[in-house]
Amino acid sequence: MLPVLRQRSAYRRLLTLRPQITSRTKLSSPSLPIRRPVFCPISGTRAIYTGPRKQEPRMSNEPKVDLAKFLNPSVPKRVYDFWFQHVEHDQNLTLPTQEVFKPWFTKDAGFDLECATQFKPILAAIHQARPELQTQEQVEAQAQQILELVSPGSALDWLGLIVLLDQLPRNCYRGEEAALVFSFFDTIARVITLRALEKKIEYSPEVRYRLALRHWFYLPLMHSENLSHQEIMLEKYREMDEDIRRLLDEQPAEGLGEQELADREILVGNRKAVEAISALNLNFQKEHYDIIARFGRYPYRNKVLRRTTTPEEEKFLQEADISFG
Repeated sequence: MLPVLRQRSAYRRLLTLRPQITSRTKLSSPSLPIRRPVFCPISGTRAIYTGPRKQEPRMSNEPKVDLAKFLNPSVPKRVYDFWFQHVEHDQNLTLPTQEVFKPWFTKDAGFDLECATQFKPILAAIHQARPELQTQEQVEAQAQQILELVSPGSALDWLGLIVLLDQLPRNCYRGEEAALVFSFFDTIARVITLRALEKKIEYSPEVRYRLALRHWFYLPLMHSENLSHQEIMLEKYREMDEDIRRLLDEQPAEGLGEQELADREILVGNRKAVEAISALNLNFQKEHYDIIARFGRYPYRNKVLRRTTTPEEEKFLQEADISFG
C-alpha cells in the first residue's frame, strides 16, 4: 500500500512559505500584534490573523466643544456694543432715561430674536462644553476657562462678559428653556461677577459714575437664591448710592479723570433724576432680598425648575403678580 500523505494544515503551510512568522517572532510594531490561530470546532479550520483588533472608543470627561472657536477677547466688546446700541447720546450712559432701560427690562420678541441670532451660538457652546455643573469646583473651572479665553482688559470688557452670561441668556432662553438660565448660566455669571468685585472693577472711571453701566455688576447677585449673595448685593447698591451722593455733595477730589468730571457735571445738574434712579434701584434690590429672606428661593421659578410650590408661596404668587429675577 502506498503511504497516506496527510495534508499539512494551513498554518504549517504558511510557516513553510514565510518561516519568519512564528509564535516566537518579536514584532517591531506593538500596535499590530500577531494572533495565534484559533481553532473553530464547526468548520475544523483555523482562523488566520487579518489585521489589528479594533479599539473600543474611550470615554472622556474633556469638554466636547472647543470654546476657543466661540470665545475670544473681541466678544465682550461685541456684547457691549450690541447691548447699548439704542443709547443715542453718551450722556445717557451717565444719566439713563426710561427709554434707555426699556429694552432691557421689558419682554420683546424682536429684541429676543436679535439676542439669539447674535449670541445664542456662543451660549450654546458654553453649555455644550460642560453641560452639567454639579459642583462648585466645576463652576469655578468653567468660569476660569472663559476668563482665560476672553481675557477682559478693561471695565467695559468685564461688563460685556457679565451681560453675556447673566442677561443675554434671559433673552435667548424663554419658557421651559429658562431652567438653563437659573441652573447653569447664573452660576457661572456669579463667579465671574464676584471676581470682578474683588478687583473693584466697578470703581473704574469708565463705569463708576455712569448709572446705566455700574448696576450690571450687581444683577448676577440679585438673581441668586443664596441669601449671602443678596446681602452682598444689598451692600453694593448702598455703596453705589453713597458714592454718587459724595460726588454730588462734595467738591471734586483731586485725581478725578476726564470721564469722572464729565459725569459729575451731568449728575449735579440733574440731582432729582439721580435721586429717583437711586431710590428705584434700592427699592428693586430690596424686593429681591425680601423674597429670598422669606422663602429661600424665587417661587416664580418653581414651575420651570420643577419644584413643588408651597401654599405660602402660592398665596404670594397670586398676590404679588411678579416674575423678575
